[in-house]
Amino acid sequence: MANQAVKAFPQNPNVEVQTLEKQVERLRSQADTSRDQERTALGRLQQMADAGVYSQVSELANEIESLEADIRRHELHLGAIKLLHDLLEQRHREIAIAVTKPVADKASRLMQRIAGPRLGSVHLNDTFQPAGLVTGAASTPVFMEDLSGGESEQIHLAVRLALADQMAAGERELLVLDDVLTATDSGRLARIQTILGEFAHRFQIVILTCHPERYGGLEGANMIDLEAIVGR
Repeated sequence: MANQAVKAFPQNPNVEVQTLEKQVERLRSQADTSRDQERTALGRLQQMADAGVYSQVSELANEIESLEADIRRHELHLGAIKLLHDLLEQRHREIAIAVTKPVADKASRLMQRIAGPRLGSVHLNDTFQPAGLVTGAASTPVFMEDLSGGESEQIHLAVRLALADQMAAGERELLVLDDVLTATDSGRLARIQTILGEFAHRFQIVILTCHPERYGGLEGANMIDLEAIVGR
C-alpha cells in the first residue's frame, strides 16, 4: 500500500524537498538582501533628510545674517538722520532766538509807545507768533487769549511791524495790513497812525479796511475807494 503511494509521486520526494529547500534558501537570501537594501535606503534617506535640514538651517542662518546686516545699515542710516535732525533743530532754535529776540524787543518798544510801559514786553514763540505779554516781575506771560480784543490786535500789529523792519534790512518793501485795527480805541489809534506815518518812510504800506474813516489821520495817505472802482 505504502509502495503504491510512493510510486504515485511523479518524482523522488527527496529531490522535490531539496529543490524546495533551495528555493526557500534563495528566497531567504533575497529577503535578507532586500532587508539590507532597505536599511541602506533608509540610511541614505536619513542622510538626505539630515542634509536637507542642514541646508535649510544654513540658508536660514545666511538669511538672518543678511537681515541683521540690513538692520545695522538701517540703524546707522536712522542714527545719521536723527543726528542731522537734532543738529537742524538746534540750529533752528539758535536762529529763532537770534531773530525773535530783536523782533520781540522792537515790538515791545512799539507797544510801549502805543499803550505805555504797564503792558510789559512782548513774548514771541519760535514761529514769530505773539504768545502774550510779560508784565513787571512776572516770569510767565499773560497769554493772548486773556487780553482784550484791542490789546490783542495792537500786539499783532506791533509784531508785524517789528518783523517787517527786521527782515527788510534797510530796503524799501511792501507791507500789507488787512483791517488790523477794528477794536482799538481812538487814543491808541492816533498813536498807531503816528507810528505808521514813520514806517511809511521805509515801507510802502497798503491798508485794506472797511472803516477808512479810522485812518483819516494818516498824513499824505492815498485813499482809494475799491467799491467805486469796481462799480464803474
